[in-house]
Order: sequence, then structure tokens, then C-alpha cells
Amino acid sequence: MDDFRRMAERADSDPDRTVEIVLGTVTRLRDAWSGGLSSEATKRFAALAEHYARRLDTLPVARGVF
Repeated sequence: MDDFRRMAERADSDPDRTVEIVLGTVTRLRDAWSGGLSSEATKRFAALAEHYARRLDTLPVARGVF
């Protein structure tokens, strides 16, 4: 989140609000993924769905949001 805070500061934006938006976005993405998007993606392109699932578990921005 530090990177997002610094980016917001450089853009003369509110760092706390920026982090709030990032965390909310990641939470909604995780919810959508577990709410059916994963199975739909697997039906259409399994390798890409597997990649997305792995990235949700390993990206620093996504790891702390459950």
C-alpha cells in the first residue's frame, strides 16, 4: 500500500482515500472471483483462470485482503 500512498501524494491526491479505493477494488475482485467468475473463467480458458487465481494469492496488493 505504500506504493499507492506515494503515487497519490505525487498526484496531489489523498493517500488514505487512494488506499481505501485500492482495498475496496481488491475486495470486490476477490468476491467476484469466488462468487462464480472463477468457474466461468475456467470453462472458457482454464490456463488463464489458473493464472488469475495464483496471482490473487501472490500479488502483494491482493494478499492482505480477504
